Amino acid sequence: MKIIITGATGLIGRSTLEKALNHPEITKVVAYTRKPLQQQHTKLENVISKDLDLPEDPSPCIWCAGAKLGVSMEECEQLEEAALVAASRHGRFVYLSGMLAVKNQDEQLWFASEGRKLKGRTEAKLTNEESYIARPSMVIQNWTLPMTVRVDDLASVLVHLAVNGDSRKTWENSQIVGLAKELKQ
Repeated sequence: MKIIITGATGLIGRSTLEKALNHPEITKVVAYTRKPLQQQHTKLENVISKDLDLPEDPSPCIWCAGAKLGVSMEECEQLEEAALVAASRHGRFVYLSGMLAVKNQDEQLWFASEGRKLKGRTEAKLTNEESYIARPSMVIQNWTLPMTVRVDDLASVLVHLAVNGDSRKTWENSQIVGLAKELKQ
């Protein structure tokens, strides 16, 4: 099975790429990144794409690409639009969102309202039967705290959804943590 990953140069994307490369059912990983990967692997193909305009492909896609701090809202909107286009061009689509994304565009928010509403709009438009939304809270690397998820656990869940799908379409933090525990058994 071939899968596609975006954002493989970031914290979550790198971990997801590692999990995908080591997954026994995955034979090829095409990583679309905005800058070259330093990593090499026999299963890995790295495609540099500044706008992340993915071609039509029935292979599952894990969308980990996100905006860095200091990026304009216009660039964030372009990235979210690229995610929606990618979702329409792929069979199974796994979208990395966040716990604080808000679909209600009229809701009054205290902080980061533009970005949270933008993620919420993207979530609302992901209506494909094979679209999955992961909404982690704080993602950490080396330990576990309440209301957090380890990056390797999140990556395992993203890859699992890309390979197997699920009846649940939206995955909140506690559900991600729960499935990650099941996958370790």
